Amino acid sequence: MFNLFKKKKEVAKKQTFLPLKVREVVKETADTVSIYFEQPEPYLEYKPGQFLTLVMEFEGKEQRRSYSLCTSPYLDPFPGISVKGSLVVCSLTF
Repeated sequence: MFNLFKKKKEVAKKQTFLPLKVREVVKETADTVSIYFEQPEPYLEYKPGQFLTLVMEFEGKEQRRSYSLCTSPYLDPFPGISVKGSLVVCSLTF
């Protein structure tokens, strides 16, 4: 009568990703690199320290890694992340 117990239909969320193109890879130390990206369209607006989740395929499996942006939109023309240790190998294969 009042549909109190009727389940609501779930609306499927469409996941959209912003494709990023690597502009430059800078070796900072023996086990750390900084990866700088081209500015995508639409323009990537972010705050210093904001997290970015990269979705990549590694050995046929989707991998997701979260990184903190190490650049400032007020000073740096391109967004960038720093990757340290064994994650460098996985991340640089995309």
